[in-house]
Amino acid sequence: DFLLGPGGGPPRERTGLRELTDRHAWPRHADLRADLDELVGRFAASGLEAIVVDQTTPVHAEAGLSCVKTLVPGLLPMTFGHHLRRISGLDRVLTAPHTLGHTAAPLRPEEVNPHPHPFP
Repeated sequence: DFLLGPGGGPPRERTGLRELTDRHAWPRHADLRADLDELVGRFAASGLEAIVVDQTTPVHAEAGLSCVKTLVPGLLPMTFGHHLRRISGLDRVLTAPHTLGHTAAPLRPEEVNPHPHPFP
């Protein structure tokens, strides 16, 4: 409730950008394939599976391009507007705050903060 109200507990200690950057450092790879392997590995380490479907058409291929669709079941789907948000069956949105040490227990659906929307 940091955005709209007085909050329900003591304020958390601020974490500097440098500390967050160091804690969640992203290796610098020389090519895109290594970046993708890193990302898929991070999903796998979190118990998530990335599913990639090749949708390259002959027109794409002629131009030397590829087209894929990627889904990661378990991630929060991007929706626009709180009233359209789908969290039923998505345990990760309820358990992630607890897993990260931000709450004493997993959240109940009514405790999920509708503000701010995660899409800028």
